[in-house]
Amino acid sequence: MGATDADIGLFYRAVQRPDGPAVIDSLCVGSAQLTHLMHNYQLAGPPAGAACDASSEALDARRKGWSLERPPESARNKFQSLYADYRSRDAFAELAVYRELYGPLEIIDQLRLLTYEGSQFVGWIGVLRRRGAAEFSRRDLSHANRLAPAIQAQLCKAVAISQLGDSETGQHAIFSSSGKLEYCSHELAGWFNSSRAALFKQMVERVVTAGVATHELDGVRIDWARLDPPSGSPCYLARLSHYPALQRTTLRLTATEHAIATEAARGDRVREIAERHAISENTVKFHLRNAYSKLGVSTRIQLARALDLSPH
Repeated sequence: MGATDADIGLFYRAVQRPDGPAVIDSLCVGSAQLTHLMHNYQLAGPPAGAACDASSEALDARRKGWSLERPPESARNKFQSLYADYRSRDAFAELAVYRELYGPLEIIDQLRLLTYEGSQFVGWIGVLRRRGAAEFSRRDLSHANRLAPAIQAQLCKAVAISQLGDSETGQHAIFSSSGKLEYCSHELAGWFNSSRAALFKQMVERVVTAGVATHELDGVRIDWARLDPPSGSPCYLARLSHYPALQRTTLRLTATEHAIATEAARGDRVREIAERHAISENTVKFHLRNAYSKLGVSTRIQLARALDLSPH
């Protein structure tokens, strides 16, 4: 599966709300064109027929009418072709997800991995091929499924991080069950010295043996969560709150939030910002709400001050 042939899409929280339809809560995709198009569906219902859509139209088009909550065993935890999901290609082509997404982007095939922990849907990853490239072969499918366990483990970690809390207000690290540091951000790596590493090893032992969920070290609060990937050994995620270096604005806002907040603080209208970034006005408002909340402000003048700008 050559990188020149495929755009890789990661939609790691396509979730079913208890009080409404499924929504794409967070996403990251490799294609700029696909990114702009999918922004229209962030925090909103996906086009009818998408994997997380449970409309009667989509259920009728899929083989055996399955949904994310009750997929056939063959659709769980392994890659399969897009067309394995639907009665026929014609049935798929009639759905809004084809008319609004796959058709305009000339996507001809997809290998999609639905990830579950027990009966709980975690998220999905799709590798998309566009017109001009061959459809995926059996060899491609076999190769993708050899990688599936490792991909699912990382997907589960990403979802656990997002569910643990706002990642911009703290730092995260992942430890093996023996207390070995497996992952942390570049900044946090500088905070870990040998003595702290030894203390964290002891903390992990207490988390594993006694179920201790919270620790404190040098004024930093540490909340723990156990990660159980579909395969492999469990590991432990630590979220560090009140980490001093994270008080800087540039670290608290994502790149998109910072760009949109800066434009708003300088007096640009929501419609102007949406057109400039090729996203919907609702998406602009979503990023602005996040920026206002993270910076603790409620007006554009306060926003400009927080960003060290002078509003128009």
